[in-house]
Amino acid sequence: MIKQSILVLLLVAVLNFDQSNAKLDHCPLKRRQEADQCAKDVFFLMDPNFKPATAETLPDYCKKMDSQIKCIEKYGKDCLKGFTKQSLTIGTNGFKKLYKQICPKNAPKQAEFIRRTNWIKKDDVDEIYTCAGGAIKNYKYINEKVENDDQIQQGCCNYWAVRDCMDKKMKKLTTSDNQKFFADLTDETLTNLIRFLCAKQDSLATCHNIMPKELGRMEKVIKSIQKGQREGEQSFLIPFLGIVAD
Repeated sequence: MIKQSILVLLLVAVLNFDQSNAKLDHCPLKRRQEADQCAKDVFFLMDPNFKPATAETLPDYCKKMDSQIKCIEKYGKDCLKGFTKQSLTIGTNGFKKLYKQICPKNAPKQAEFIRRTNWIKKDDVDEIYTCAGGAIKNYKYINEKVENDDQIQQGCCNYWAVRDCMDKKMKKLTTSDNQKFFADLTDETLTNLIRFLCAKQDSLATCHNIMPKELGRMEKVIKSIQKGQREGEQSFLIPFLGIVAD
């Protein structure tokens, strides 16, 4: 399976900051909102304003990415603790690795990044984002409706559901070579975080076996999102951190 991620990954906009998120951090609400804003565009396929990079525009793109990573990192340092902070640190380290692959002078994947993203149009980003929009909605549901002991497990299966959704979208939008490039970038960014959190939920097939009802609910939500529909213009960060919060 072509490995696509959320996070693309992985990683979240201004929520309704209710009691379910009270456990998340010890900073004023404004800091959470600032971190969420920084996280919205940190992964290029999650940026509604993303345009294919060129040799001339890449420095500005990378400068923005570096600033966003530092913003998220500072939020974790100042506002989080324990397991939540550790999880965010692993995640930000993954995005630092992505930055090093495409941004510094003579970065190993810089030229290929420019070449492999030149097909992307706003319509494509909107199509791919339907998977992410559904996943964010699922993370919010898990935060608000699922018992604490089951939140990480369901969050991991939500990750595999969105990966499967994005894989299917990408197959229709671009070439297999481009898919592999995006898959490799995604894996380099997110593999350590997923291994850390999801050792027992290691694939979509595993999730179908261990929580078919819950996974079915998540997949239904993901499929329900229409192109152009953005879940409150959110990123993954705050819903994700709510799930792993101590």
